[in-house]
Amino acid sequence: MTSRLTHPSHSGRTRQQGLATLLITVVILVAITLIVIFAAQTAILDQRMSANELRMKHASSAAQAGVEFATAQLNSGQGLPSEPLHRVFDGEDQSNATFRVAFLDPSEQVEECPPDADDTSFPADSAPNTREVVIFSCGWSDDSSARKGITVSMRASPSMADPPTNPLTSLSGVNTNGAARVFNYFNNLTIWTAAAVDVTGNPGTSYVRNQSVAPPTDPRLVTEDMGQPEINNYYSQTTDKQAIGPDVIDADLSLRQLEDRGGDAYFENFMGADREDYKAQSLEMEADSDLDGLEGQAIWVDGDTSIDGNTQLGTRDEPVVLVVDGSLDVAGTVDLYGVLYVRGNLEGSGTFTNYGAAIIEGETNIGGNPYFIFDPDIAYGASNVGARGIVTGTWRDWVHEQ
Repeated sequence: MTSRLTHPSHSGRTRQQGLATLLITVVILVAITLIVIFAAQTAILDQRMSANELRMKHASSAAQAGVEFATAQLNSGQGLPSEPLHRVFDGEDQSNATFRVAFLDPSEQVEECPPDADDTSFPADSAPNTREVVIFSCGWSDDSSARKGITVSMRASPSMADPPTNPLTSLSGVNTNGAARVFNYFNNLTIWTAAAVDVTGNPGTSYVRNQSVAPPTDPRLVTEDMGQPEINNYYSQTTDKQAIGPDVIDADLSLRQLEDRGGDAYFENFMGADREDYKAQSLEMEADSDLDGLEGQAIWVDGDTSIDGNTQLGTRDEPVVLVVDGSLDVAGTVDLYGVLYVRGNLEGSGTFTNYGAAIIEGETNIGGNPYFIFDPDIAYGASNVGARGIVTGTWRDWVHEQ
C-alpha cells in the first residue's frame, strides 16, 4: 500500500499576517489623520492668534496715533477742538483702524474704552484749558474686536520767568498819543519805562484803583466787562495831559541797567531764556501772518508785522504770549489776551485792547483808542503756555487693554 505525505496548510498564517498588516495600516492612517487634524487645528489657531495680534497692533497703533494727534492739537494754537477728535485710517497698513480722543480735566477718572468708537459712553471733552490736560485715546481694530486705551497727562512748560505786574513796560519812551488809557486795578503801577513818558498836550490817561469803592464781586468788571460806569466807580484817574501821576515810573535805573548790559538781558529778565532758545520752543509765524483765533501758546512772529481788521488773540482761559521780533503796527479792532512783547516799536491806530500786560523794547507811539488793562489772571496764565509735554510717570497703556 502506498502512503501519501500531507503538507500543512499556510492559509491560517497568511490570514493572520494580512490582518496584522491591515491593522498596522489602519493605525498608521489614523495617526496620519490625527496629525493632519492637529496640524490643521494648529494652523487655524496660529492664524487666529496672528489675526488677533494684528488687530491688537492696529488698535494700539491707532491709540498711539490718537495721542500724537492730540499733542499736535494742544501745540497748534487752535485750542481744544470744536468737534470730537475722531479718525478712521483707511490705508492698508491700518486696515480701517479707528481712534477717538477726549481731552479731560485732570480730576476726571476714566475706566476703560467702550466696545466701539461710536459708543455714547465715550467721555466728552471736559478740560477747562490746554495748559494741563489728560489725554484719553482709544483705538479700535477694523471689527472692534480689539481695543486699546492710553491715558497720559500733558502740561504746558513755563513761557515766562517773571510776568509783569503792570500793564505797560517800555525800555524806550512812551508817548500816549491818541486817547490811550492804561489801567491797573490791582496795584499802583501803570507805566514803567527806562526813558521819558510824554503826555503833555495828549489825551492819554492812566488809572488805578479807587480806594473809596469796595472791590467788585466779579473781577471781570474791572477788566473785560469794563464800561464807563465801571471806570468811574472802580478807577481813579492819575495821569492826564497836564501831569504824570505817581503810578508812572519813568527813567527807571533798574530798567536802564538792563539796557546797558546789552544783548538779551532785557528779554531774558522777563522771558527766562535767550531769544534763540525761546523761539525754538514757540509756535513760529511769519511776518503778517493771520493771527486771529490763536490761543494758549507762546507765539513768535519773525520780523516787522501788522495786525489789522477784527482780530482776537487768546482768551481769558487760554491767554497767549506774543513775541514780535521787530516792530508791530496795530490797526482796526484788535483784542489780545495775554502778554505782548515787541522788540521794536509799537505803533498804530484803531482800537487795540491788551488784557494782561505789554513789554516793549522800542518806542510806544500808538494812537487811536488803545487800552492797556492789567489782569493778573491773564498775565500769570500766559506765563505757562509753552510747548506741551508729557508729565513723567502718567503714561498708562495697560489698564484698558482687552
